[in-house]
Amino acid sequence: MQGLYGAPTDSKRTIQGIGVKTDLQDAYTGVDIGAVKAGKKGDSIYATADGVVLRNGVTAKSKSTRLELSLPYCSDTAIYQHGDFIVSEGESVKRGQVIGYMSDKGTKDQVHLHYEIRKDGVYKNPIVDPLPHMPFIYTEKLTN
Repeated sequence: MQGLYGAPTDSKRTIQGIGVKTDLQDAYTGVDIGAVKAGKKGDSIYATADGVVLRNGVTAKSKSTRLELSLPYCSDTAIYQHGDFIVSEGESVKRGQVIGYMSDKGTKDQVHLHYEIRKDGVYKNPIVDPLPHMPFIYTEKLTN
């Protein structure tokens, strides 16, 4: 295993990679991981490290669910989006703990987890690629 952090899901199906240009952005800010069984809700979402839940709510722009978790060893945060989250703001979590379940909140009929790491807790360039911080199996070639 490489990197400091664990896997955010059991699925290894990366469906959108960091830096790829999209209709909405010049460079995508995270990685999208599809459900183990495409389109099926309910896969567990795990804390990738020990930390504290900084925010848990719905985004203003996309109306998707989003959870922010402080990361140890640095001032960065992990962002999880499109899940049914079961932890509360201010709650301490442990690496590998279930913090929610994969859903299509904010992306109807597109069950996946959007996962990103934000440098110093805010979106800015350069974008932090989360893949090197996760287990080796996630660094396999992206699939569409």
